[in-house]
Amino acid sequence: MIILGDSCPVCKSKNIEINLFEYQLPDSIKILIYSFVCKDCLFKTNEIFPLEYKEPVKFQIRINNPEDLRKKIVKSPYTKFYIEEIDIEILPGSIGYFYIYTLEEFLNHILNLLSSLKEEKLNEKIEYLKKVLDGKEKLTIHVEDEKGLAKII
Repeated sequence: MIILGDSCPVCKSKNIEINLFEYQLPDSIKILIYSFVCKDCLFKTNEIFPLEYKEPVKFQIRINNPEDLRKKIVKSPYTKFYIEEIDIEILPGSIGYFYIYTLEEFLNHILNLLSSLKEEKLNEKIEYLKKVLDGKEKLTIHVEDEKGLAKII
């Protein structure tokens, strides 16, 4: 959790705006949205924190066509992913805090992370993900969340 104090961590200015919003996700839990903006250097950050938990969940997401990439997934710090076709496991906390992604954004994030590692053994996985994003391959993502926060919306 990142909560910034009374000054900007980048330029040390006190000319900042901090907002806290409580929000009820549709058919889900309450969350707290924390927003920080520096009016001088324009540094900004947003964080989402769950205010309640549910029973653990497990489900699969199947990407069969480009329209499926528009679906949104809620990912919490407790969400574990396993991408079957490329044998990649993403452990809780390894890609950040609480996010709401489209599946396309999520896969692009994974693609960027894999590409940044610059390991030749990952090239096949990277190419497969590119084909999924282009609608030429299918993908199965297994999702587990011990706090019951992950879901498709």
